[in-house]
Amino acid sequence: MKSDINIYISIIMLFIFLMLYYFMIIYPQKKIEKKINEIYKKTKINRYILLKGGIIGKIKKILDKNYLIITINKNTNILIKKKYIFKIIKNNKIIKTFLN
Repeated sequence: MKSDINIYISIIMLFIFLMLYYFMIIYPQKKIEKKINEIYKKTKINRYILLKGGIIGKIKKILDKNYLIITINKNTNILIKKKYIFKIIKNNKIIKTFLN
């Protein structure tokens, strides 16, 4: 009788551990991936982006699903991977006057 209770307790503990694992590791990762995919879908020519390194630029050309060319100023273009995009920047007058 006592061993039956120990088996049920072990099963319940395993279930609780799996639920904690899911909500602490898997669920947040899915949420991050969803946000990243949303950013990738919004990458269009002439949009302003902020890179993970703090560089702000304007998308000049989309080469394929992984690479972009961005304009930093009138004479400087950079080839980047999409995975380094941190944020799509809304219309900002200060950024527009600096980059144009």
